[in-house]
Amino acid sequence: LFDDNWLVHDPFRDEFFGNMKSGSGLDLAKQCSPLMSMDIVENDNGYQMMADLPGVDAADLDLSVEGNSIVLKAERKHVHEKKTDKVHRLERSYGTVTRKFVMPKNADMNNANTAFKNGVLTVNVPKLAEVPPSSRKLTIKTA
Repeated sequence: LFDDNWLVHDPFRDEFFGNMKSGSGLDLAKQCSPLMSMDIVENDNGYQMMADLPGVDAADLDLSVEGNSIVLKAERKHVHEKKTDKVHRLERSYGTVTRKFVMPKNADMNNANTAFKNGVLTVNVPKLAEVPPSSRKLTIKTA
């Protein structure tokens, strides 16, 4: 149901893992990168998605509906001056993360709404009262 595609700049990951692959060909660096922490909860009335986005400004969020999917892009910008600041420890990740969530057929994408408060993005998607059929019979008219 969920198609996650993300790119995160993580100095620890880049320094120690680089382009390392596991024996099965999985990208080890990708596995070590922090994902956007996300809860998705369903109740009788709809779906609620909550994403933790600490340090991300609302202006650096992009949320869109593509068909029956919700695409969330967020960017946390680097706050240190590379030329002038002396960094003793750099553990937080900076960069862009993109996640795509394919919603069930009964999700009412036209009435989705959002809120962003205290670094948490909440997306509420109500359920349709009735799921439109994916196929239907046509009546054949004769002349």
